[in-house]
Amino acid sequence: MKFFEGIRVVDLTQVWIGPLVTRIFADLGADVIKVERPSKPDTVRVGFPAGNDSSGDFWNRSSYFISRNAGKRSMMLDLGGAEGAAVLWQLLEGADVLAENFTPGTLAKLGFGNERLRERFPRLVVLSISGYGQSGPHSGRPAFGMSMEPASGAASVTGYPGGGPMKTGQTWVDPFAGLYATGVLIAALLHREATGRGQQIDISMQEAALPLLAEHVADYRLNGRIHPGNGNRRPGMVRGAYPCKGDDEWVAISMRTDAHWRSFCTATRHRGWLDDEDPFFGRIDLIVAERARHRPRAYRARGRASR
Repeated sequence: MKFFEGIRVVDLTQVWIGPLVTRIFADLGADVIKVERPSKPDTVRVGFPAGNDSSGDFWNRSSYFISRNAGKRSMMLDLGGAEGAAVLWQLLEGADVLAENFTPGTLAKLGFGNERLRERFPRLVVLSISGYGQSGPHSGRPAFGMSMEPASGAASVTGYPGGGPMKTGQTWVDPFAGLYATGVLIAALLHREATGRGQQIDISMQEAALPLLAEHVADYRLNGRIHPGNGNRRPGMVRGAYPCKGDDEWVAISMRTDAHWRSFCTATRHRGWLDDEDPFFGRIDLIVAERARHRPRAYRARGRASR
């Protein structure tokens, strides 16, 4: 028996963050019913079709869509019409969870506001995911993972010194906040088992990402210091990717403790660095500079950009 067998989830989510949560529940045994609107099905049905072939029923062959929705049952409902709304009310009669990531206010406009849901289904757990939360000055703004990186402040610390904000290679806010929402949803179901009461969970992607910047926020609030982008370095440790002698060969280095530093100096035959008062910063660059002198100019510039 899987952990969530017997749990039914009505899934109104789309794209990545919401479908990730409900996919995890489906994998753990829950009966997940994904509901899409005929006028606006999940937008990622057309993303990354198999073989990059957009002919025929390509909307059923999107790797992006399938990886986030496998294991679910699926149906189409026109939630703006009386018949579709009636079917959704029927689905909720036997549901434990309603998950949605509409722009805040959309569900209420469709007739499924939180007060009505609480009145009819006091044991129902409603998971609402949005960019900025269900209330506040920015709550009505649509949001995607990419826009949440600068909104949370993450883009301001991932660039390089002297440069502007930089997006990371992958949009990590969606899966990170999705896992955060999964944990909170599990806690809400455990709370319901203990009290018999459901609740609404308000997940803000922006707020979920903020704890990752805790040290930056704390240093600014306490000391007024702002940390600019620092490339792939990290304060308090040596870490980065550096070019080697071979063509397009690189080494990734990560050191946090004095023991790591001693081992590194021994392995690279630079034991004299062990007496340096400030060994962690600057010495790695000497290795990079020494290696780069033997590479073409374009490669040297590439090496500098990697630090």
